[in-house]
Amino acid sequence: MKKNVELEKAQEMLLRKVHTLPEENVNLLEAFGRVLSRDVFASLDGPPFSRSAVDGYTLTAEDRNKIRKGHCARLKVLEVVRAGYASKLTQIPGTTIKIMTGAPIPRGAQAVIKYEDVLEEGDSIIVGGKGNPPEKDNVVIAGEDFVKGECIGKKGDRLYSASIGLLAAAGQGKVPVYRTPRVALLSTGDEVVDVCSGSLAGAQIYNSNLYVLAAYCRSAGLHPVLLGNVHDRKEGIAEKIRDGLEVADLVITTGGVSVGEYDLVQDALAIIGADMIFWKVHMKPGSPALAAEKEGKIIIGLSGNPAAASISFELLVRPVIRKLTGQKKYFSPVLKAVVADNYPKASPKRRFLRSELRFNRGQVEAVLTGSQETSALKSMLDCNALIDVPAGSGALTVGQKVLVHLVEQKGWLV
Repeated sequence: MKKNVELEKAQEMLLRKVHTLPEENVNLLEAFGRVLSRDVFASLDGPPFSRSAVDGYTLTAEDRNKIRKGHCARLKVLEVVRAGYASKLTQIPGTTIKIMTGAPIPRGAQAVIKYEDVLEEGDSIIVGGKGNPPEKDNVVIAGEDFVKGECIGKKGDRLYSASIGLLAAAGQGKVPVYRTPRVALLSTGDEVVDVCSGSLAGAQIYNSNLYVLAAYCRSAGLHPVLLGNVHDRKEGIAEKIRDGLEVADLVITTGGVSVGEYDLVQDALAIIGADMIFWKVHMKPGSPALAAEKEGKIIIGLSGNPAAASISFELLVRPVIRKLTGQKKYFSPVLKAVVADNYPKASPKRRFLRSELRFNRGQVEAVLTGSQETSALKSMLDCNALIDVPAGSGALTVGQKVLVHLVEQKGWLV
């Protein structure tokens, strides 16, 4: 087991142990947020036929060119075609077809003139002359968006709204994706009480960690399995971790990972025969984090302090989840920013500060979101980035350049 490792080393050791889950075929709507397990190709052109981009009247190439030269033309209306139907006629010069947006362009037609640019007279229309000649053909060409056989989704792509729509347009009712991981969540501590169990007594606190970690998992499209809270007894913790390993692909615990007399997660892992990967990471908050492996499954232990658990989830757990789900990029983007507030404390150890990114006068500013104490959860509300303060840094001052790690928050999916 490695002790007191750098964050990047801890991430590397975890990812080396993690394997992407098997694939499955799912209905398209069930694929939102999932990751493609192979390339997907269009089964038809998009659109599959040339269609009208506006409501109007079709023009042959000859009539269109005549009108664009400023000539007037009277065209006989042959029929009306709406979306979902195709004309069986072949249009010839001197004729037109009234067409609705999305309807196929008839044979012989090359352009569509908008309703508002024509004068309707009985079964004919008058176009051109002093009117506005059509500047565009107003036709969406078959295959303009994509062509049959084109790759419209690459292995490792996470599917969002636009990609779901594109796959539907390309005729893909089912898609191959990696299986969604099941993540077991366990909190520890004699003082912890579920918020739904009633009022607090004595020195008890409500279990916020289990809820915030479950919410993080849901935001990542996962199925969290709540193992509840277990008292500070190593045998009880070991039994719960065993339960988690039986039903989940990844187990996350919170609390009991530091050096106190009742920090018993390491003892529990020894009871079940798990192999320790590392303990303690050179960062603040979240330094007591640990990781272990049991029969190919990973257990990650996070601090019991709420903010520390949240930040450790972003930096240690989320990359693991991304690899399990088959994503190509494991780490969130890192940007350059300038500090918008003074932070008076020195940072002997690498520190991550909760901040909100804002754009001001052409630059990205990182605004501190409140208390930076490890127990403070409220400052996570507006946090969308973590300021990365290197070890050995002094106080931060307004305007100082820093690196920031984007984090998932308020529905962001990074």
